[in-house]
Amino acid sequence: MTAVLRGLVAACLVGALAACGFELRRDLPLSPALARVHVEAVDPASPVARGVRNELARQGATLAPAADGVTVVRIAVDQVAQEALTISRAARVQEFVIRHRVEFEVVDASGAVLLPRATVELARDFVFDETQALGAQAQGDLLRRELARDVERAVLERLARVR
Repeated sequence: MTAVLRGLVAACLVGALAACGFELRRDLPLSPALARVHVEAVDPASPVARGVRNELARQGATLAPAADGVTVVRIAVDQVAQEALTISRAARVQEFVIRHRVEFEVVDASGAVLLPRATVELARDFVFDETQALGAQAQGDLLRRELARDVERAVLERLARVR
């Protein structure tokens, strides 16, 4: 293949990628109201609470203890539930759904509500193969982690709208 042909193929691929609408996920702008923030969570060690804290800090927010003069992001509900979707004739679960639900609000230092209580709920389903029980468990764990990241991203998108 000649250098000209390789260059032409590369240019076509770059053009096709640009034309498809693909865009890398960009950082969301941080609201000035969240410059000094405290993230208060029902479970401070949950992946969503940790992820929100880390992302706010990465974007330049100062994480502070709850005190006067600090905006509070309050995560009041952070629940993960797994339910059976389908059951086989042998009374064994074949398909599960994992739901992750987060309720949160943002209150400024004076107590004014900047973002009223909002809910983010996402779900993923997966097939359970009893012959691959260890693999199914690993798949469930992976789905829970990915779901937590998706919920975290949805919370951050809503926090970006706070003014």
